[in-house]
Amino acid sequence: MEDSFNLIDKNNLDEETIILEYFFIKLLFQTNIKNENMKYMESHPELKDLLNDFISSILLHTPDDIFKYANEYFSNFKKKTN
Repeated sequence: MEDSFNLIDKNNLDEETIILEYFFIKLLFQTNIKNENMKYMESHPELKDLLNDFISSILLHTPDDIFKYANEYFSNFKKKTN
């Protein structure tokens, strides 16, 4: 696919073509990342449960500082495994 971009003389491209090419490459990159993330989540189904439990806990306790709450929430797992 990268070879097809090399066929175009980039010195003679107008601004619109450059912008379209940028967004096309960005879309390909985002699609690739999304596919990799989906594969990872499919191979680790426990991740969905972990995130669901965490979000449910946030909604139940409605902390003012979510980052502090997340630190405390996940620190509990570390204490249990040691």
